[in-house]
Amino acid sequence: MGSSLIRTFKSKKALIFEVTSDTKYIEVESIENRLQVERDLIWKKFLDVLNIKHIVIMDKESGLALLNYPVSAVDIEVELLSGFIQANIAFSETSKGLNTGSSSMNEYSFYELQYQKFNMLLKNGRFIRIVLILDHKASELMKIGVSQFLQGFEKQFEDPLTTYQYSGAFNSTNMNDFIIKSFDLDLVYPMTLAHAIPPGELEKIEANKIQNSILSLIKDTLKTKPFFYINSLLYKVKKIVDLELQIILHGIYKLLENKIITTKKVIKY
Repeated sequence: MGSSLIRTFKSKKALIFEVTSDTKYIEVESIENRLQVERDLIWKKFLDVLNIKHIVIMDKESGLALLNYPVSAVDIEVELLSGFIQANIAFSETSKGLNTGSSSMNEYSFYELQYQKFNMLLKNGRFIRIVLILDHKASELMKIGVSQFLQGFEKQFEDPLTTYQYSGAFNSTNMNDFIIKSFDLDLVYPMTLAHAIPPGELEKIEANKIQNSILSLIKDTLKTKPFFYINSLLYKVKKIVDLELQIILHGIYKLLENKIITTKKVIKY
């Protein structure tokens, strides 16, 4: 899995969920409520991942694309996209014509606009502009994630970004991996089972009706092809256990956390 979606802390009276490292805390007083909060957050995160079709990292000043990361098979002409974005941002700076959104926790505003049939979410950092091409408008949780990404990316890769500003030479080593982890993009990649499941873990899974059903269906699927997708698995499991998709996804997520399910090797773009 990529970056952790939530963390929990114990207070004197309740468990506290930290949604991300720089945003709000959710306090819950029972295990039942804790599970519901956790399921809802994981479900929202999964919907956000499904919403992302393409990610572009641009130089903030020139608008030139530095990194182009397709998440789906959607064909995007990045040069045309860059020109479209630069024109709209220039227009917004002179006439306030572009729809922007802002948050009190963020230094910079979000830009949101339409491109062809897609929605776009843009945000500027010190050096770069991140562009997310989406099927639907971005959620508030996604905006929080984008703000986190910008802070972490520019801190992690400050040296190559600074070098680019002065020389025009750009080294993108490890940047794709950072993008994948930041947005949990591995949730939409092909998955497979770990080569070996420790006996203790297998006993826990077998004692859990949902996880056991998930594991059984995965094994059946892998008999005919070498991988599966979480989105397809969700609906197949639902036919067996007839539970809400949020509950099933939570079970899948736990198998991912425990490395029972692993990402199959992904083609590098």
